[in-house]
Amino acid sequence: MGSRKRVIIWGPGEVGGATLRAAHADDAIEVVGVKVFSPHKDGRDAGELVGIEPIGIRATTSKREILDLDADCVIVTPLPSSILEGIDADVIALLESGKNVVTTAAYHNLAMPNWHNQATTPMSRLREMSRSNGLWRDAAERRTMRFGRALTASKRFDSIGNFALKGVAEQRFPARATPERMLDACRKGGVTLHGTGVHPTFMVERLLKRMCQPLSEVSHIRFVESVDFSHAPDGMWGGLKFFGFGRGIADIDTDWFLAKAGDFYYGDLTGNVAHAFYGAHPDEVRVERSMRALPAKSDIQIGSTHIARGTAAVMHMTHRGYLGDHHFFTNEECWYLTPENAFRGDDLPYGNFPPHGGYTFEVTGKPTSFRGQFASPELRPHGNMITAASANALVDAVIPTCDAAPGVLIDDAEPFYRPATGGTR
Repeated sequence: MGSRKRVIIWGPGEVGGATLRAAHADDAIEVVGVKVFSPHKDGRDAGELVGIEPIGIRATTSKREILDLDADCVIVTPLPSSILEGIDADVIALLESGKNVVTTAAYHNLAMPNWHNQATTPMSRLREMSRSNGLWRDAAERRTMRFGRALTASKRFDSIGNFALKGVAEQRFPARATPERMLDACRKGGVTLHGTGVHPTFMVERLLKRMCQPLSEVSHIRFVESVDFSHAPDGMWGGLKFFGFGRGIADIDTDWFLAKAGDFYYGDLTGNVAHAFYGAHPDEVRVERSMRALPAKSDIQIGSTHIARGTAAVMHMTHRGYLGDHHFFTNEECWYLTPENAFRGDDLPYGNFPPHGGYTFEVTGKPTSFRGQFASPELRPHGNMITAASANALVDAVIPTCDAAPGVLIDDAEPFYRPATGGTR
């Protein structure tokens, strides 16, 4: 074995904490730094922060300290909201400092257009953000959003607004970096950027793509994730209310922020499917999203969050991919609270799911079609399957990312062959 890869963990929350534990247990990796964001975590031993023995690494809130560290790779596991708040600037700084980056945050297909990366002016970003339902955290922010919606209702004032609001927009809602800018950062640092995780990446781009290879033609793929979110840690990713749980059913629609944030993940995934199966360029792909909520059948108390009967207990988000009139891909996220409100998608070909959920896939093609379903048969204490799998995907990607040529790395499930060694008969 060669020398161990020196790794920094950026954001040891739910997924980042599991990644820190997995990385510390991996003989091929040495954890050399941990970036935290809460002042009360600054200076504490990173191992103690994630529930293991002290590891001798003090967590820091200082970005400068992280940039100055000698490390091969940074594993970045931020909140979804960080995509709106300028995570690109942090990732660019890490890349230009000569550190490879493996992350869960919206780098699954840099070239895939979406509402956010196409909003290149201050007024276009303000218009999109103000039309994102549920993004506010309190009454004051809700009033601000209403004002933004009124201000951007007409495009006649965009030229004035772009000038007047440039400073505020860049501070509150910075523009996404272009693919060219991200590639320049990789080349400057001589390093690689890779977005990965369980879904997007492993489930469809790697596993399902591999399963489709015996087919001569694939006309449509449907992939459905069904998860009981009542097992999620209290406050994860901003808490259940941030997702929309406990909100009025009528409030949840296509412009609900969770659905629009889904474009950063499942839109990228759709572009990857289009390229893998049809050789399509991202500009040729049209993605349509929809979002709905289903009501709680009774009152629910989950951690510190109360969900009243009749309010949202199921979030059903769908992204559909089209090439012209050809509907080639459907991705569905079914996130629900407690087995009583279990929802696993409409018209599924199977039943008998475990109460905490799983995955269903249907592939339509030639010379045959196929479908399947898989799920963990049980949830063990402190054993969130998706979190653990995400952590393993991130850690497993460190060495291939570090060994790759400078640029952007995307998973590829094409067949590969290796010579047999020792004991072959």
